[in-house]
Amino acid sequence: MTRLETRCEARFRAAAPRELYERLWRYLARVYPGEYEKVVNNYRFEAALTLLPHQRRAQIETDLPQEAHAMGLRSSVERFPNTTDTFVLVHIADDVKLIVCYVRNKDAAVRYAQARANLANENNQPYLLPPPVERTVLGPQTLFAILTHNADANSVGQFEGGQVIFPPPDQVSRLGSLDLKQEMERVQQEDAEQAAVVKRKVEIKIKKGGDVS
Repeated sequence: MTRLETRCEARFRAAAPRELYERLWRYLARVYPGEYEKVVNNYRFEAALTLLPHQRRAQIETDLPQEAHAMGLRSSVERFPNTTDTFVLVHIADDVKLIVCYVRNKDAAVRYAQARANLANENNQPYLLPPPVERTVLGPQTLFAILTHNADANSVGQFEGGQVIFPPPDQVSRLGSLDLKQEMERVQQEDAEQAAVVKRKVEIKIKKGGDVS
């Protein structure tokens, strides 16, 4: 039985470019084997496996602004509070923001980080949660989303899947989630159905001798 979509899911679907799901799916499917090959070809195998998640994260964070720009989206590099570490924030809309994060598997919780907790605290359920320790980069009523991605259980060099999740500050529970592949297939199906409708209308006009220009 199809479950009802949450408010977070509906807001994200309404704001995100329709191409986002397929574009990010195909990008991650390329970057996983690409970064795996880089490390295993340059380091002994055990060292390569240790380096792989760091290499992959660095490449994704490097490429993400370009991927966003190709979809007409703005991105910015932000800094985690009290550290020198940075992350890329994709501005899906003025009030919808996205970051990318690796997880061990699709059911695993996102590794705790104070900055992510603050972002979730500020924006997704502010009326249920205590004030954040330190405000970060988003304004009130902004929807904060995390695109999680994970490797195939049998091959760390292969991409298995991704989900857009909407976390509260505990980063364990979720206010909703969208499976990247399912959303990609949903958009493809809707586009195919729309194309079929247009084709049928054109065929009817042709049969009636009408102008199809």
